[in-house]
Amino acid sequence: MTELIKVSSTKEGKKALQEMTDIGLDKLKERYLTVPDVATKDGYDLVVSGARELRDIRVSVEKKRKELKAGALEWGRLVDSEAKRITGELLQLENPIKEAKKVIDNEKARIKEEKRIADEKRKNEILARIDEIRILVSAYVGKTSEAIDSIRQETVNLDLSEGFDEFTETAERVKDSTIAGLDSLYERTKDQEEAAKRQAEEETRLAAEREKFRLEQEEQEKKRIAEQAKKDEADKIAREKQEQERLAEQEKRDAADKIAREKREAEEKELARKKAEIYKREAELKKKEDAEKEAAAKKAAEEKLEAEKEAEKKRLAAEKKADLKAASIRRAATIQGLIDTGCVLPADADKLLDNIVGGHIPNLTYQG
Repeated sequence: MTELIKVSSTKEGKKALQEMTDIGLDKLKERYLTVPDVATKDGYDLVVSGARELRDIRVSVEKKRKELKAGALEWGRLVDSEAKRITGELLQLENPIKEAKKVIDNEKARIKEEKRIADEKRKNEILARIDEIRILVSAYVGKTSEAIDSIRQETVNLDLSEGFDEFTETAERVKDSTIAGLDSLYERTKDQEEAAKRQAEEETRLAAEREKFRLEQEEQEKKRIAEQAKKDEADKIAREKQEQERLAEQEKRDAADKIAREKREAEEKELARKKAEIYKREAELKKKEDAEKEAAAKKAAEEKLEAEKEAEKKRLAAEKKADLKAASIRRAATIQGLIDTGCVLPADADKLLDNIVGGHIPNLTYQG
Protein backbone atom coordinates (compact mmCIF):
# COMPACT_ATOMS: atom_id res chain seq x y z
CA MET A 1 0.00 0.00 0.00
CA THR A 2 3.07 2.24 0.13
CA GLU A 3 2.52 3.11 -3.53
CA LEU A 4 -0.36 5.31 -2.37
CA ILE A 5 2.07 7.89 -1.06
CA LYS A 6 4.83 7.78 -3.75
CA VAL A 7 3.08 9.51 -6.69
CA SER A 8 4.66 12.60 -8.26
CA SER A 9 3.21 15.99 -7.34
CA THR A 10 2.51 16.90 -11.02
CA LYS A 11 -0.89 17.09 -12.68
CA GLU A 12 0.03 14.14 -14.87
CA GLY A 13 0.38 12.02 -11.77
CA LYS A 14 -3.29 12.53 -10.78
CA LYS A 15 -4.58 9.66 -12.85
CA ALA A 16 -1.76 7.39 -11.76
CA LEU A 17 -2.44 8.34 -8.12
CA GLN A 18 -6.09 7.41 -8.41
CA GLU A 19 -5.31 4.11 -10.18
CA MET A 20 -2.69 3.11 -7.65
CA THR A 21 -4.86 4.04 -4.63
CA ASP A 22 -7.86 2.20 -6.06
CA ILE A 23 -5.73 -0.92 -6.41
CA GLY A 24 -4.51 -0.57 -2.82
CA LEU A 25 -8.05 0.03 -1.51
CA ASP A 26 -9.33 -3.02 -3.35
CA LYS A 27 -6.70 -5.14 -1.61
CA LEU A 28 -7.70 -3.70 1.77
CA LYS A 29 -11.37 -4.32 1.06
CA GLU A 30 -10.62 -7.94 0.26
CA ARG A 31 -9.10 -8.32 3.75
CA TYR A 32 -11.25 -6.11 5.91
CA LEU A 33 -14.60 -5.42 4.24
CA THR A 34 -16.10 -8.36 6.13
CA VAL A 35 -15.62 -8.04 9.90
CA PRO A 36 -14.45 -11.39 11.33
CA ASP A 37 -15.92 -13.09 14.41
CA VAL A 38 -14.17 -11.24 17.21
CA ALA A 39 -15.36 -13.80 19.75
CA THR A 40 -12.60 -16.12 18.46
CA LYS A 41 -8.91 -15.50 19.11
CA ASP A 42 -8.00 -15.46 15.43
CA GLY A 43 -10.83 -13.06 14.63
CA TYR A 44 -9.91 -10.76 17.50
CA ASP A 45 -6.20 -10.78 16.51
CA LEU A 46 -7.18 -9.99 12.91
CA VAL A 47 -9.25 -6.93 13.87
CA VAL A 48 -6.43 -5.73 16.13
CA SER A 49 -3.83 -5.96 13.36
CA GLY A 50 -6.30 -4.64 10.78
CA ALA A 51 -7.22 -1.61 12.88
CA ARG A 52 -3.53 -0.88 13.38
CA GLU A 53 -2.72 -1.25 9.63
CA LEU A 54 -5.67 0.89 8.49
CA ARG A 55 -4.84 3.55 11.05
CA ASP A 56 -1.20 3.64 9.93
CA ILE A 57 -2.20 3.96 6.25
CA ARG A 58 -4.71 6.69 7.10
CA VAL A 59 -2.06 8.60 9.01
CA SER A 60 0.42 8.13 6.12
CA VAL A 61 -2.16 9.48 3.66
CA GLU A 62 -2.66 12.54 5.86
CA LYS A 63 1.09 13.13 6.08
CA LYS A 64 1.48 12.72 2.31
CA ARG A 65 -1.46 15.05 1.76
CA LYS A 66 0.29 17.77 3.65
CA GLU A 67 3.56 17.02 1.78
CA LEU A 68 2.01 17.10 -1.70
CA LYS A 69 -0.08 20.18 -0.90
CA ALA A 70 3.00 22.20 -0.12
CA GLY A 71 3.99 22.35 -3.88
CA ALA A 72 1.07 24.35 -5.28
CA LEU A 73 -2.40 25.45 -4.22
CA GLU A 74 -4.17 23.70 -7.09
CA TRP A 75 -2.26 20.49 -6.53
CA GLY A 76 -3.01 20.86 -2.81
CA ARG A 77 -6.75 21.00 -3.52
CA LEU A 78 -6.36 17.87 -5.66
CA VAL A 79 -4.47 16.12 -2.91
CA ASP A 80 -7.05 17.20 -0.29
CA SER A 81 -9.90 15.90 -2.40
CA GLU A 82 -8.21 12.59 -3.07
CA ALA A 83 -7.06 12.23 0.51
CA LYS A 84 -10.59 12.93 1.72
CA ARG A 85 -11.92 10.27 -0.62
CA ILE A 86 -9.29 7.76 0.50
CA THR A 87 -9.89 8.63 4.16
CA GLY A 88 -13.60 8.06 3.70
CA GLU A 89 -12.99 4.66 2.13
CA LEU A 90 -10.54 3.75 4.89
CA LEU A 91 -12.91 4.85 7.66
CA GLN A 92 -15.69 2.72 6.16
CA LEU A 93 -13.34 -0.24 6.60
CA GLU A 94 -11.79 0.86 9.89
CA ASN A 95 -14.84 1.91 11.91
CA PRO A 96 -16.71 -1.44 11.85
CA ILE A 97 -13.49 -3.20 12.85
CA LYS A 98 -12.90 -0.72 15.68
CA GLU A 99 -16.49 -1.05 16.89
CA ALA A 100 -16.24 -4.85 16.88
CA LYS A 101 -12.97 -4.65 18.78
CA LYS A 102 -14.48 -2.11 21.22
CA VAL A 103 -17.31 -4.51 22.13
CA ILE A 104 -14.85 -7.25 23.10
CA ASP A 105 -12.51 -4.81 24.87
CA ASN A 106 -15.39 -3.36 26.88
CA GLU A 107 -16.59 -6.81 27.85
CA LYS A 108 -13.08 -7.81 28.91
CA ALA A 109 -12.80 -4.60 30.96
CA ARG A 110 -16.19 -5.25 32.59
CA ILE A 111 -15.23 -8.82 33.49
CA LYS A 112 -11.90 -7.62 34.83
CA GLU A 113 -13.61 -4.89 36.96
CA GLU A 114 -16.14 -7.40 38.31
CA LYS A 115 -13.29 -9.71 39.31
CA ARG A 116 -11.47 -6.79 40.95
CA ILE A 117 -14.57 -5.73 42.91
CA ALA A 118 -15.31 -9.31 43.97
CA ASP A 119 -11.71 -9.81 45.05
CA GLU A 120 -11.72 -6.53 46.97
CA LYS A 121 -14.97 -7.54 48.69
CA ARG A 122 -13.46 -10.92 49.59
CA LYS A 123 -10.35 -9.27 51.04
CA ASN A 124 -12.42 -6.75 53.01
CA GLU A 125 -14.57 -9.53 54.47
CA ILE A 126 -11.46 -11.47 55.53
CA LEU A 127 -9.86 -8.35 57.03
CA ALA A 128 -13.13 -7.59 58.86
CA ARG A 129 -13.06 -11.11 60.39
CA ILE A 130 -9.44 -10.54 61.42
CA ASP A 131 -10.44 -7.19 62.98
CA GLU A 132 -13.16 -8.96 64.96
CA ILE A 133 -10.41 -11.10 66.50
CA ARG A 134 -8.09 -8.12 66.97
CA ILE A 135 -10.63 -6.00 68.96
CA LEU A 136 -11.59 -8.77 71.41
CA VAL A 137 -9.16 -7.50 74.06
CA SER A 138 -10.52 -3.93 74.05
CA ALA A 139 -14.10 -5.21 73.77
CA TYR A 140 -13.76 -7.30 76.97
CA VAL A 141 -12.12 -4.63 79.10
CA GLY A 142 -14.41 -4.16 82.12
CA LYS A 143 -16.02 -7.60 81.84
CA THR A 144 -15.68 -10.37 84.42
CA SER A 145 -12.71 -12.75 84.48
CA GLU A 146 -15.11 -15.61 83.79
CA ALA A 147 -16.32 -13.95 80.56
CA ILE A 148 -12.72 -13.17 79.53
CA ASP A 149 -11.64 -16.78 80.13
CA SER A 150 -14.60 -18.01 78.06
CA ILE A 151 -13.83 -15.82 75.04
CA ARG A 152 -10.14 -16.71 75.33
CA GLN A 153 -11.00 -20.41 75.06
CA GLU A 154 -13.21 -19.71 72.04
CA THR A 155 -10.31 -17.83 70.42
CA VAL A 156 -7.88 -20.68 71.11
CA ASN A 157 -10.29 -23.14 69.45
CA LEU A 158 -10.79 -20.84 66.43
CA ASP A 159 -9.85 -22.71 63.17
CA LEU A 160 -8.07 -20.42 60.67
CA SER A 161 -7.11 -23.12 58.15
CA GLU A 162 -9.99 -22.20 55.80
CA GLY A 163 -11.53 -18.93 54.62
CA PHE A 164 -8.56 -16.61 55.18
CA ASP A 165 -6.65 -17.36 51.92
CA GLU A 166 -3.57 -15.16 51.56
CA PHE A 167 -4.31 -13.52 54.94
CA THR A 168 -4.00 -16.80 56.89
CA GLU A 169 -0.61 -15.87 58.34
CA THR A 170 -1.88 -12.45 59.34
CA ALA A 171 -4.92 -14.04 60.98
CA GLU A 172 -2.66 -16.45 62.89
CA ARG A 173 -0.49 -13.59 64.15
CA VAL A 174 -3.55 -11.58 65.22
CA LYS A 175 -5.00 -14.67 66.93
CA ASP A 176 -1.79 -15.29 68.88
CA SER A 177 -1.55 -11.62 69.82
CA THR A 178 -5.21 -11.56 70.91
CA ILE A 179 -4.80 -14.71 73.04
CA ALA A 180 -1.77 -13.14 74.73
CA GLY A 181 -3.74 -9.94 75.30
CA LEU A 182 -6.69 -11.86 76.72
CA ASP A 183 -4.32 -13.76 79.03
CA SER A 184 -2.93 -10.49 80.33
CA LEU A 185 -6.41 -8.98 80.63
CA TYR A 186 -7.64 -12.08 82.49
CA GLU A 187 -4.78 -11.87 85.01
CA ARG A 188 -5.34 -8.14 85.62
CA THR A 189 -9.11 -8.61 85.93
CA LYS A 190 -8.68 -11.56 88.31
CA ASP A 191 -6.35 -9.51 90.50
CA GLN A 192 -8.83 -6.60 90.44
CA GLU A 193 -11.74 -8.89 91.37
CA GLU A 194 -9.81 -10.39 94.31
CA ALA A 195 -8.79 -6.91 95.43
CA ALA A 196 -12.44 -5.77 95.14
CA LYS A 197 -13.52 -8.78 97.21
CA ARG A 198 -11.01 -7.95 99.91
CA GLN A 199 -12.10 -4.33 99.85
CA ALA A 200 -15.77 -5.37 100.17
CA GLU A 201 -14.95 -7.55 103.18
CA GLU A 202 -13.02 -4.68 104.75
CA GLU A 203 -15.87 -2.28 104.09
CA THR A 204 -18.30 -4.76 105.74
CA ARG A 205 -16.07 -4.93 108.83
CA LEU A 206 -15.75 -1.15 108.95
CA ALA A 207 -19.51 -0.77 108.51
CA ALA A 208 -20.09 -3.03 111.54
CA GLU A 209 -17.66 -0.99 113.61
CA ARG A 210 -19.30 2.24 112.46
CA GLU A 211 -22.74 0.87 113.44
CA LYS A 212 -21.47 -0.07 116.89
CA PHE A 213 -19.91 3.35 117.32
CA ARG A 214 -23.16 4.97 116.10
CA LEU A 215 -25.24 3.10 118.69
CA GLU A 216 -22.84 4.14 121.46
CA GLN A 217 -22.96 7.74 120.30
CA GLU A 218 -26.73 7.57 120.10
CA GLU A 219 -26.97 6.40 123.74
CA GLN A 220 -24.62 9.16 124.86
CA GLU A 221 -26.66 11.69 122.87
CA LYS A 222 -29.87 10.56 124.61
CA LYS A 223 -28.27 11.12 128.01
CA ARG A 224 -26.94 14.51 126.93
CA ILE A 225 -30.35 15.53 125.62
CA ALA A 226 -32.06 14.54 128.89
CA GLU A 227 -29.53 16.53 130.92
CA GLN A 228 -29.85 19.47 128.56
CA ALA A 229 -33.65 19.36 128.82
CA LYS A 230 -33.40 19.49 132.61
CA LYS A 231 -31.01 22.43 132.41
CA ASP A 232 -33.19 24.17 129.79
CA GLU A 233 -36.26 23.88 132.07
CA ALA A 234 -34.38 25.51 134.93
CA ASP A 235 -33.10 28.25 132.63
CA LYS A 236 -36.64 28.77 131.33
CA ILE A 237 -38.05 29.30 134.84
CA ALA A 238 -35.26 31.77 135.61
CA ARG A 239 -35.82 33.65 132.35
CA GLU A 240 -39.59 33.82 132.96
CA LYS A 241 -39.01 35.30 136.41
CA GLN A 242 -36.56 37.85 134.98
CA GLU A 243 -39.05 38.68 132.22
CA GLN A 244 -41.86 39.27 134.75
CA GLU A 245 -39.63 41.61 136.75
CA ARG A 246 -38.59 43.38 133.57
CA LEU A 247 -42.21 43.80 132.46
CA ALA A 248 -43.24 45.22 135.86
CA GLU A 249 -40.40 47.73 135.66
CA GLN A 250 -41.32 48.53 132.09
CA GLU A 251 -44.94 49.16 133.06
CA LYS A 252 -43.78 51.71 135.65
CA ARG A 253 -41.59 53.48 133.11
CA ASP A 254 -44.40 53.40 130.52
CA ALA A 255 -46.87 54.96 132.98
CA ALA A 256 -44.44 57.79 133.78
CA ASP A 257 -43.72 58.28 130.09
CA LYS A 258 -47.47 58.40 129.39
CA ILE A 259 -48.08 61.15 131.96
CA ALA A 260 -45.16 63.18 130.61
CA ARG A 261 -46.31 62.61 127.04
CA GLU A 262 -49.91 63.64 127.80
CA LYS A 263 -48.68 66.81 129.53
CA ARG A 264 -46.41 67.63 126.59
CA GLU A 265 -49.22 66.97 124.11
CA ALA A 266 -51.60 69.28 126.06
CA GLU A 267 -49.01 72.06 126.07
CA GLU A 268 -48.39 71.63 122.36
CA LYS A 269 -52.14 71.61 121.68
CA GLU A 270 -52.61 74.89 123.60
CA LEU A 271 -49.68 76.47 121.79
CA ALA A 272 -51.14 75.37 118.45
CA ARG A 273 -54.55 76.88 119.40
CA LYS A 274 -52.95 80.24 120.23
CA LYS A 275 -50.98 80.21 116.97
CA ALA A 276 -54.18 79.43 115.06
CA GLU A 277 -55.97 82.40 116.65
CA ILE A 278 -53.07 84.70 115.73
CA TYR A 279 -53.03 83.39 112.16
CA LYS A 280 -56.82 83.83 111.95
CA ARG A 281 -56.67 87.48 113.13
CA GLU A 282 -53.81 88.24 110.76
CA ALA A 283 -55.76 86.66 107.88
CA GLU A 284 -58.92 88.66 108.69
CA LEU A 285 -56.90 91.88 108.93
CA LYS A 286 -55.18 91.19 105.63
CA LYS A 287 -58.52 90.35 103.99
CA LYS A 288 -59.96 93.65 105.23
CA GLU A 289 -56.95 95.61 103.97
CA ASP A 290 -57.14 93.87 100.59
CA ALA A 291 -60.86 94.68 100.30
CA GLU A 292 -60.22 98.36 101.15
CA LYS A 293 -57.37 98.50 98.63
CA GLU A 294 -59.55 96.84 95.99
CA ALA A 295 -62.44 99.29 96.66
CA ALA A 296 -60.08 102.27 96.46
CA ALA A 297 -58.57 101.01 93.24
CA LYS A 298 -62.03 100.39 91.81
CA LYS A 299 -63.19 103.91 92.82
CA ALA A 300 -60.07 105.48 91.32
CA ALA A 301 -60.62 103.54 88.08
CA GLU A 302 -64.25 104.62 87.94
CA GLU A 303 -63.30 108.27 88.58
CA LYS A 304 -60.62 108.08 85.92
CA LEU A 305 -63.07 106.56 83.44
CA GLU A 306 -65.69 109.21 84.23
CA ALA A 307 -63.09 111.96 83.77
CA GLU A 308 -62.03 110.44 80.47
CA LYS A 309 -65.67 110.25 79.33
CA GLU A 310 -66.27 113.90 80.32
CA ALA A 311 -63.12 115.02 78.54
CA GLU A 312 -64.14 113.07 75.43
CA LYS A 313 -67.63 114.60 75.60
CA LYS A 314 -66.13 118.11 75.79
CA ARG A 315 -63.76 117.33 72.93
CA LEU A 316 -66.59 116.08 70.72
CA ALA A 317 -68.73 119.12 71.57
CA ALA A 318 -65.87 121.43 70.68
CA GLU A 319 -65.24 119.55 67.43
CA LYS A 320 -68.96 119.69 66.59
CA LYS A 321 -69.09 123.40 67.38
CA ALA A 322 -66.04 124.01 65.20
CA ASP A 323 -67.53 121.89 62.40
CA LEU A 324 -70.81 123.80 62.56
CA LYS A 325 -68.98 127.08 62.48
CA ALA A 326 -66.87 126.01 59.52
CA ALA A 327 -69.97 124.67 57.72
CA SER A 328 -71.80 127.94 58.30
CA ILE A 329 -68.86 129.83 56.87
CA ARG A 330 -68.68 127.51 53.83
CA ARG A 331 -72.51 127.80 53.30
CA ALA A 332 -72.37 131.57 53.47
CA ALA A 333 -69.51 131.57 51.02
CA THR A 334 -71.42 129.23 48.70
CA ILE A 335 -74.58 131.36 48.83
CA GLN A 336 -72.54 134.41 48.12
CA GLY A 337 -70.96 132.59 45.20
CA LEU A 338 -74.39 131.77 43.79
CA ILE A 339 -75.46 135.42 44.17
CA ASP A 340 -72.23 136.57 42.56
CA THR A 341 -73.08 134.55 39.43
CA GLY A 342 -75.98 136.92 38.84
CA CYS A 343 -78.26 134.01 38.09
CA VAL A 344 -79.78 133.79 41.54
CA LEU A 345 -81.47 136.43 43.61
CA PRO A 346 -80.26 136.83 47.17
CA ALA A 347 -83.70 135.85 48.44
CA ASP A 348 -83.59 132.53 46.46
CA ALA A 349 -79.95 131.63 47.00
CA ASP A 350 -80.46 130.01 50.42
CA LYS A 351 -83.36 127.84 49.15
CA LEU A 352 -81.43 126.87 46.02
CA LEU A 353 -78.51 125.62 48.12
CA ASP A 354 -80.90 123.55 50.23
CA ASN A 355 -82.26 121.90 47.05
CA ILE A 356 -78.74 121.18 45.82
CA VAL A 357 -77.77 119.68 49.18
CA GLY A 358 -80.95 117.60 49.17
CA GLY A 359 -80.16 116.30 45.66
CA HIS A 360 -83.24 117.82 44.12
CA ILE A 361 -81.32 119.51 41.28
CA PRO A 362 -79.70 117.05 38.78
CA ASN A 363 -76.00 117.24 37.94
CA LEU A 364 -75.27 119.57 40.92
CA THR A 365 -73.71 118.50 44.20
CA TYR A 366 -72.59 120.39 47.28
CA GLN A 367 -69.53 119.35 49.28
CA GLY A 368 -69.70 121.59 52.31
